[in-house]
Amino acid sequence: MTNSVYSGYRKSEHRMDVAHWKETFVFDIETMGVPNKVKEFGKPYPPMSEVKYGNLKDPIKRQAFFEEKHQAWVDGEADWWEKQYDRAALDAVTGRIVAIGYLFPYADHRDASDEEGLQDQVIIDGLSDTGNHDIEEANILGRFWEYFKHASSSYGHIIGHNVENFDLPFIMKRSWQLKVPIAPNAMSGRYWNKSIVDTMRVWCCHGYKETISLDNLSKLLGVGRKMANYPALKFAQDWLGGDKDTAEFYLRTDLTLAHACYETLYKT
Repeated sequence: MTNSVYSGYRKSEHRMDVAHWKETFVFDIETMGVPNKVKEFGKPYPPMSEVKYGNLKDPIKRQAFFEEKHQAWVDGEADWWEKQYDRAALDAVTGRIVAIGYLFPYADHRDASDEEGLQDQVIIDGLSDTGNHDIEEANILGRFWEYFKHASSSYGHIIGHNVENFDLPFIMKRSWQLKVPIAPNAMSGRYWNKSIVDTMRVWCCHGYKETISLDNLSKLLGVGRKMANYPALKFAQDWLGGDKDTAEFYLRTDLTLAHACYETLYKT
């Protein structure tokens, strides 16, 4: 039997309405590959495959053919490693977090539809271009889990796009590696905390393997577009020594789009 004395202290079930609480936040992570981790944990360059000569019988021509294939294999290594470095940013084994962006749309009870006002509610917690990145990343992760605990223990929502498949697993794996304590209520068995709202999963009605990009969802819902012609992998380069203003604008745009999608999907 339910104890009615304590029933009022239970957190309510997840509902399809906007959580207008100051602890509610939208987040997005940006990542980069770590070259020495790619070398240590990534796949080695494949050995040269066996040369097939077909009907070529002349030994001199066979040798020339072999040398041509061998040179192509040697020349292909640099391009192969470059592709591994690009993919490294997508894996917590070979990558790290460069920055986590936060949007607190209801922190001061402003009108959250005011995009200019929302920009004042954004925090970007990122690496410096000269510091110890392991220590800095550990601090970034520690602050994330503090925000997480505040939101999940209140009636706030923790919002992002594709966060259940990418951002949250990446954050947890990097936290384990850097010995950063994880919020104990982050998961319950195989399920994420009920406060988490993944706009991709909501749109897909939690369908198995169904996905949609933030750009496409934003277009479908009529709330805007992602920054054009700016690959996500360029963020780390710009943040750590390039065009930091552009990197910041890119992340701010993604945060406001995710929030706009959330408000549209959860509009009451």
